[in-house]
Amino acid sequence: MNLVESNGGLILQNNGKDDLPVNANGSFHFATTIVSGNAFNVTVQTQPSSPVQQCTVANGSGMAVANVNNVKVECGHNEWAWMAGSQTYNQLSTNGTQGTPAAGNTPSSRQYAATWTDSSGDLWLFGGYGEDSNSTLLPMNDFWKFSAGEWTWMGGPTMGGQIGNYGTLGVPTANGIPGARFEAVSWTDSSGNFWLFGGLGVDSVGHEANLNDLLKYSGGEWTWMGGSAVANANGIYGSLGVPAPGNIPGARTEAAVWLDSSGSVWLFGGIGYDGSSAVVGMLGDLWKYSAGQWTWMGGSNVTNQKGIYGTQGVAAASNVPGARFGAYHWIDASGNLWLFGGCAYDSTGTSGSIKRPVEVQRRAMDLDGRVRAGELVGCLRNTGQAIREQPSRRPSRRSFVD
Repeated sequence: MNLVESNGGLILQNNGKDDLPVNANGSFHFATTIVSGNAFNVTVQTQPSSPVQQCTVANGSGMAVANVNNVKVECGHNEWAWMAGSQTYNQLSTNGTQGTPAAGNTPSSRQYAATWTDSSGDLWLFGGYGEDSNSTLLPMNDFWKFSAGEWTWMGGPTMGGQIGNYGTLGVPTANGIPGARFEAVSWTDSSGNFWLFGGLGVDSVGHEANLNDLLKYSGGEWTWMGGSAVANANGIYGSLGVPAPGNIPGARTEAAVWLDSSGSVWLFGGIGYDGSSAVVGMLGDLWKYSAGQWTWMGGSNVTNQKGIYGTQGVAAASNVPGARFGAYHWIDASGNLWLFGGCAYDSTGTSGSIKRPVEVQRRAMDLDGRVRAGELVGCLRNTGQAIREQPSRRPSRRSFVD
């Protein structure tokens, strides 16, 4: 049984009778037993109404020759449920008491926040661009947790546009907090620690611009792990494929980030600063973060480079996606990275929103942490359908794997 909520009004029947109200997830059984060799037919007599759900039965009919334990009732899939928050826009936060969950607590309206999911399945949220306590739209650096249906304000100011408290590099800071920002990248490591990199926000001196600071949240404290505390820093690329303590990606926003099976972090593109230019541009560089060091793994250390697609579906060392930001990205069941679209440079050097998916295959870039040939595979999934059947060009994306 898989209900969205309990006590929703679901009633099952077997063979058109023997009504069974079901109000909780888990196993279920009918009051009337079936004689061995006789048929069973489990159906939904009444659908849940609180909330409204559409339940279906799998493996619901057959011949009973032993206890039947493979009948499955699925409810609530492919449906959205409003879980919390206001139905109207531009809402202010209700912070409550720091560290104390409450039913009335809620973050303010915002976009482009950083999020994590901890080992208990709780959602954590940091910053974004939204309404501060004075109803002003600004980058934020408040920190929230959503658990058991309630929000908890975990830290950070209620006013927008605030600088961060970095503390000392590599040393956890009890009252530390990253500066206000949005469009950063975030991930959770194998130990359950939260990481935050870059974004567009406020640096240590109050300048609002692109960031390349790297911060970790662990044990209730933030630690500044690397990068500059001052905005608009250029990257330090070092030698291609060689890790070094001084390496760091340039300041950027809207990059793609993912973890491989060994726990290494990979970063691609974004909009920001390359290795030398003082002008912001689209990036197409590929980085790996492992054992506390960054490695430049591929792509150009110069902004605004066109893509090299090669032959569709064929790996080549020279293939590389064009510089881009705001791309969709996800990992499939085989560990391959996929990129889709974003605002980018195409194969002709023209920039704009594109909709070509790019796959990084295991044979080309091994996602268990070993780079074999450093190759990227450009492939357009062509189903024979008209172009209107493909996803449209779009910014400000989200993607997920079912």
